[in-house]
Amino acid sequence: MAIFNRRDFIFTLIAFLSGFTIKPSRAFPLESKNKSAGSSFSPGRGETAWAEKADLIAIRAKDAFSGDDSIHPYVNRINQESVQTMIDAGLERLTGQKGSRAAWRSLFNYRKGERVLIKPNLNWIDCAFQKIITSPQVVNSLIRGLILHHGIKEKDITLYDVSRPIPSFYRKRILYDIHYVGQPVSYYQRGRRKFFGDWTRPSPKPIETTFPVKGNKGEPLKCYLPRIVASGDHLINMPIVKAHPFLLFSGAMKNHFGSIAFSDKTTSPSPFHGLHIDQFIVDVNTNEHLKKITRLVLCDALVGTWSDDHLGEPERFKTFGSAFPSSLFVSWDPLAMDFYLREIISKERAARDLPFKSDAFLSIAKERISGKDKLLFKSRSFEL
Repeated sequence: MAIFNRRDFIFTLIAFLSGFTIKPSRAFPLESKNKSAGSSFSPGRGETAWAEKADLIAIRAKDAFSGDDSIHPYVNRINQESVQTMIDAGLERLTGQKGSRAAWRSLFNYRKGERVLIKPNLNWIDCAFQKIITSPQVVNSLIRGLILHHGIKEKDITLYDVSRPIPSFYRKRILYDIHYVGQPVSYYQRGRRKFFGDWTRPSPKPIETTFPVKGNKGEPLKCYLPRIVASGDHLINMPIVKAHPFLLFSGAMKNHFGSIAFSDKTTSPSPFHGLHIDQFIVDVNTNEHLKKITRLVLCDALVGTWSDDHLGEPERFKTFGSAFPSSLFVSWDPLAMDFYLREIISKERAARDLPFKSDAFLSIAKERISGKDKLLFKSRSFEL
């Protein structure tokens, strides 16, 4: 596939002819300078400051996601061109660079042959877009930027989630000829994996866990990064805005429950769900290789969920004017992203008189990952 294809030409032509302006957003429900001491972290309302460094940028474009509820599946309501403009604008503000090319190229240094990993959230992939997952349009815009502005080869990009299969209906919506690594599905794939191994198999070095890990029958297990992650040179984490049955939300750090394998050669994160889920989330994210290769966290907040009743189905947010968030959040730091998502979900649940749920993994991570009792994050929000 050519690096600059017909769709790229359309994207560029639209941006050139129409241009875009950015104004401070009043759509975000939160405040701008954020101290994460306990529950006082409060990211949000847009400021006009352009050059001041921020840990997180929130971009909203109301035309990125259509409000027409009659269109199914929900991904057909996403405006691909608007998403591309949002990502470019968000990266310019996050990096402090003028121009898309400079912003993309400042993310990391890439050499031909290095493996660039993309970790989406595909937890509800079996529902065929009836419930939210990382949108193909956001993945397309990310890949386009990496190829067009950063010069990365398609063959060096791998989209993975070792805890889920990546079905053809999702791959067909990805416009680029990249690699995929997911949970094996067919008997042939499973048999081949059993005898010859594949990229989902455990890598040699175990992840240290705070508590012992046990399988379904109580047998002791060890946790590892799968080979695809252990061999990666650069990683982009792509969570979504999602309520969780056991936690307040599932964000950037928990997204790496799709980045683990166990000593019994299974890749389902079920051994990590239960009493010690908060500790296990932090255990995975303290892995030195995972921290070393993470270059960007790009949260697909075009749609989201906040409730316990319709878990997974796109929901309107009171805190976004009874509309869909129609937003993207970009950050260098998974912890900063998760503190931001915590406030998004907690403010929405408070607005609906719903109970607050556990977010203990944040306080644990604050001490173990950052080594600080208090953190200061800065965020900026804009509307296109």
